[in-house]
This record gives sequence, structure tokens and C-alpha cells, in this order.
Amino acid sequence: MTTQLLRVIDKCTEILDQGGAVDAVYLDFAKAFNTVPHMRWMTKLEIYGVSSKLLEWIRQFLIGRKQRVGNVVWYPFLKQDIELLEGVQHRANRMVPGLAKFPYEERLRKMDLPSLAYRRTRS
Repeated sequence: MTTQLLRVIDKCTEILDQGGAVDAVYLDFAKAFNTVPHMRWMTKLEIYGVSSKLLEWIRQFLIGRKQRVGNVVWYPFLKQDIELLEGVQHRANRMVPGLAKFPYEERLRKMDLPSLAYRRTRS
């Protein structure tokens, strides 16, 4: 799931780099799905007027899903995932106003961020 999110972010930043526009809605239902009984949640969505098509989509998503609470930690170890994550960070920090003209390492220093390579060594 996280890899897919990174791919979407990578594509969005690529479009923005080329002068395009991106409209997106990102919904993180993890806490809602994992902490509230599913039937109570679905009933509330119906009461609030959520469309039947969206309700059905959510019902299908919940089928067989286990409720749990926990933290997700993503530590990429595949080269393709590391390169994807680094590419996203390179492009994303270039979008910070006033930093685009600086080299990557300088942008990180100005934002007080460690490089991804450094963070991997600290794991």
C-alpha cells in the first residue's frame, strides 16, 4: 500500500514538474476502520447521506477485514523502492518555495532534514 502511495506521489510531482496540474483526494481510513465497529461506522455513513455506490464500495472493502490497532513502519530494502522514495523526496523538496534553485543536499540542510541515505544507516 505504501509503495502504491509513493508511486502516485511520484507521478503527481512529475506532472507538476512539467507545469501540469493535479487534483487529488487522499483518504486515510485506517483509524476509522480499525477502531470503530464496522456496522456502527456504516450506519453513521448512511445517516450522514453517503451515496449508496460509495457505501457499497466501503462494504466491499471491509469484507473479511480484521480490526486492529498498530503502527506501520515502512523501511524499504528493495533497490527499486529506495530509488522511488528518494526520487519523491528529491522532487518534493524542490517544490518548497525559495529552495528550487539550490542543490539537493543544500535544500535538505535548509529544511533541517537528514538525507534518506543517512536515515537508512540509523535504522
